[in-house]
Amino acid sequence: MRLNVVLICFCAGLIIAIVGQWRSLSRVRTQNRVLADERLSAETLKTENQRLMEQVAHNEVEAQALQDVTVALRREIASLKAGVHRSPEPSAPIAAVRNYTSSPSGPSLMPSLAKGQFYHMQPEAYTKLTPLSAKDLGPHGNRFFLDGVELVSGLSRQSILSGPDWNPSQPLPFAFADAEQIARAQLRAVVQDERSWEVSAISLYPLMEGLQDPAKWSCSVTLMPRPNSPPASSAGLVNSFSVHMSLSGEVGPVGLRSTE
Repeated sequence: MRLNVVLICFCAGLIIAIVGQWRSLSRVRTQNRVLADERLSAETLKTENQRLMEQVAHNEVEAQALQDVTVALRREIASLKAGVHRSPEPSAPIAAVRNYTSSPSGPSLMPSLAKGQFYHMQPEAYTKLTPLSAKDLGPHGNRFFLDGVELVSGLSRQSILSGPDWNPSQPLPFAFADAEQIARAQLRAVVQDERSWEVSAISLYPLMEGLQDPAKWSCSVTLMPRPNSPPASSAGLVNSFSVHMSLSGEVGPVGLRSTE
């Protein structure tokens, strides 16, 4: 009899232990499911944040283009109020303009340029510029106009990643004067009056990677003709030139804006 009681107590204790372990295992599984759901929510938020950052970068490009048009309109209005007249059209550039318009695949030029008015671009530079799509420009791209021709510039994501890590609390790994010289070398290959251009803006762009603080940055240098370099604009569009580069000095492409 006593042995039976001991066996019964042992079995009851064993059952209680098994039930306790099963409950603990159920709680762990429940917690794992909750953690998995939270991880999925975090990944979803990360993806949405990256999409929003790309949309912000696209909006910045469009905003810059609108700003250029606004500045052009303001200058034209100011010129009209002051009674400023355009310089007479020279006859020399007409042959060069024909070279521009002879490319069947290139974009059409503004009427003022086609008439042979003064322009900054070298005659042979237009034929060397290649169309660039949004994919070629990377996460940040600039859109600008030169003698009525719409150009774009940018820097690939891989080029940005190859640059050094940096944050705004640290000194820049390069001098602004060096960035200007790099940009002027690119400008010199396109325009014939590089010395009459001056820096109008130097911008820094973070490469956003999810919710983390950005460690990789890129830089853009924008130049514009000096106000006393006629004409200040062509066909109502402000002349400017923008170059993107990594913090290690690697330069991104400059070309025609692709319509594809």
